[in-house]
Amino acid sequence: MRNKKNKFFYYIKKIFAPFELIRKITLNLLFWAFFLLLIISPFIGENIKLTGSQNTLIIEIHGTVVEELSGTTLSRTIGDYNGIDMSETLLWDILDSIETAASDDKINSILLDFRYMGGAGLAALTEIRSALDNFKETGKKIIAFSDAYDQSSYFVASIADEIYVDPMGDFLITGFSVYNRYYGEGLERLGIDVNYFHAGKYKSYGEVYTRSSMSDEAREENLHWSGDLWEYYVETVSESRGMSPGQFSMFIDNYVDLLEESGGSTVRTALDVSLIDGVKDREELRSLMIDISGFSFDFDTFNQIYFEDYLQLKGQTASAMEDKVAIITASGTIYNGYEDPGNIGGDSLSELIDAVQYDSFCKALVLRVDSGGGSAFASEIVRRKLEKLRESGVPVVISMGSVAASGGYWISTASDEIWALPTTITGSIGVFSLIATFEDPLSEYLGITVDGVGTTWMAGSMRSDRDLDPRVGKIYQSSVDHIYREFLNVVSMSSGKSIEEVHAVAQGRVWSGTQARDNGLVDQLGGLDKAVEAAAGLAGLDPDSYRKEFVRRELPMSDRLINTILGSSVSSELFSNFSLFELISQQTALKKLKALEELNDPAGVYALSSLMFK
Repeated sequence: MRNKKNKFFYYIKKIFAPFELIRKITLNLLFWAFFLLLIISPFIGENIKLTGSQNTLIIEIHGTVVEELSGTTLSRTIGDYNGIDMSETLLWDILDSIETAASDDKINSILLDFRYMGGAGLAALTEIRSALDNFKETGKKIIAFSDAYDQSSYFVASIADEIYVDPMGDFLITGFSVYNRYYGEGLERLGIDVNYFHAGKYKSYGEVYTRSSMSDEAREENLHWSGDLWEYYVETVSESRGMSPGQFSMFIDNYVDLLEESGGSTVRTALDVSLIDGVKDREELRSLMIDISGFSFDFDTFNQIYFEDYLQLKGQTASAMEDKVAIITASGTIYNGYEDPGNIGGDSLSELIDAVQYDSFCKALVLRVDSGGGSAFASEIVRRKLEKLRESGVPVVISMGSVAASGGYWISTASDEIWALPTTITGSIGVFSLIATFEDPLSEYLGITVDGVGTTWMAGSMRSDRDLDPRVGKIYQSSVDHIYREFLNVVSMSSGKSIEEVHAVAQGRVWSGTQARDNGLVDQLGGLDKAVEAAAGLAGLDPDSYRKEFVRRELPMSDRLINTILGSSVSSELFSNFSLFELISQQTALKKLKALEELNDPAGVYALSSLMFK
């Protein structure tokens, strides 16, 4: 019998041997193709150069404008080539290219191309507008173009000398809103009991799971800060377009009538009230840009360079000044432990801060915070690390991005100064814990019951498949109240205010940057450049003797490999036909779907804001 089995497997092996050989040959060919591509990629890219004094810098924004690219280079590349929209444009690349072009005699204009732009925080857009404003002061021209404008892209476009849109495009500005889905009644019907413990009457993160509508406190708070940001938006855009805020507001108030008068065209409506300067298709835009920057026989269009290529040119002539102000970006939800870029790990961010402390050339640190918070424990780990850096004699300045709330504000307290933009959303000084139990649906619908014994009343009392003991609820609430007091204390020590004064502007309430400054939660209003200047001043650095340096985690080999081959003429063909990458991309997409259950604070207490801002 054994001999028969051996013969059976022998024949099976012979049948599949050719397939195994094909598999090995395929994998070897792919490996050597990939290795060869790595070797030759530096020689097959385009020769990037600028000639003459008339060139247009094209700022073509793809996807979401972010303060830190999420995930890894490998995961982003695989996702992009397999139908998963992971497009992101780094804010600092946009700002860096605009700043450099302002003093570059070879650049005479900027073309803002919003056709592929996704979302962006209002503070990030404010930073871009500020850089463009400085560019305009040099006397150079800015042209904006898009197939369609929403209020994000138009906020930036409004600073341009001329704004154009495709005649078949769209133009829509609606105002800011805060709308949430409320699951309280639905969860109750399913028999799921959500226990929400919080400190601060405005701490509304968990109310979407316990209510069927927005609470009065949340309604009051959201109208207050969003109204302030909308007022800033209207005043900023109106000033750029040479109209009064009242005229701009009338555009929205009377939009239905204006749209009917223009025959239903949103583009024509915007043109009639001078929010844009004209309509142009792509060929007409090309002709306009040739008039501005001249004709390139090499590319059969106007003289141009895309901002990503322009940054490569800048990198070839980078300064080697020794003293530097380090910049670390803290962007995303705060988790305990280590996180990939796009989220904040308490330990991974702490390691970056350590790198600044151990670098003798880093004379100051600017921490750019763009986070709605997360783990209170991880936030405290980061705060302690920043305090240690300050004790070593290195000044720390916080630059707040679009959102720096809850845990994002917690880590900001360990600083010499806090800078925010008027459009920053900050505050939300409050904490919560959220516990869901589902004993009823298990027993009533599935006939599953839970029973057992424990050595104390607490043993097994925190299971999600048992009703929450009221005494356990008191434990959670006591823990939340304790962390809230700790939060008030760190803010009090940082701001010089009493606990009572901090509590009056805390309680989980959200503020705009301007409101936070008025309430003493922020020291100054300004963007990253202002924060860097302040940090350099605190470190006693001469304004002309230091450079800025972003401190980031070292890329793994796989990322460096992808960065090397990206842009080559064959790389896209390789990725689009390599089915293994499709498999990996699916795993990557599924790896970390950040949901409530993945919040990993050891005590289960969170300083996390509920901002859902559109």
